[in-house]
Amino acid sequence: RWLDGTSKATRHPVLHVMEGYINFMCRYAAGDEAEVYKALGFSLYPRLVKLLVSHLDFADLGPAVEDFERRLQQRGFISAAETSLSRLVHGQREAQSQQPQLLVQ
Repeated sequence: RWLDGTSKATRHPVLHVMEGYINFMCRYAAGDEAEVYKALGFSLYPRLVKLLVSHLDFADLGPAVEDFERRLQQRGFISAAETSLSRLVHGQREAQSQQPQLLVQ
């Protein structure tokens, strides 16, 4: 039941597991205490970002990654100003749009 809050829009298995783990920690490890949950986010989120960057292709999963980060912001795990993953997604989109396109005839 602790995955009830996980969005079905989280299609990638890694994002689904991470969000489920965070929800579990909120309910059971943090005891639904907002300050404890926020402190866990402050401590764990930078490591989580590094992990996701090393294992995900942001070009294909951009919207799912942005939704994941937005849900963590809404739940108070990270602040609204924390946009590390969204910035990476936008940077990768911009880099791809600037690559020369090959024309195949």
